[in-house]
Amino acid sequence: MKRIILILAVIVLTFNSYSQVRDDITMASDAVMSADTSFTKYVPDNQTWGLTVSWDSLTGTLDGVLKIKVSDDGVNFANYATLDSVTIADTTSFAMFEDVYFAHKFIKLDYTKNSITYGKINALLILKPRQ
Repeated sequence: MKRIILILAVIVLTFNSYSQVRDDITMASDAVMSADTSFTKYVPDNQTWGLTVSWDSLTGTLDGVLKIKVSDDGVNFANYATLDSVTIADTTSFAMFEDVYFAHKFIKLDYTKNSITYGKINALLILKPRQ
């Protein structure tokens, strides 16, 4: 767990070096991963974003999937073609996504549990104005 916290701190500090103005939004905080779930956030115009997702203490067959989806209306979401999905294959790990030229208004993190029976997920969305 210390390794994940340290890695996340380095990621946040690195992402922050681009600009002093940013908005950190917690999308998920120790959410239980025993069911399919989604986390959706509004992304203001002209924002660069980074999304860090970490998971911990997973049990069951490790075959869950994380996908990024996007929308302009917050209702109809499509897979985000720029970024692939991530298959969860470790009991404790993380994934990072980022986009400098995001052209949508909403971002959604979809988690499909498949055979994972338990675990915790955290997701931090970092927004900063494009320069």
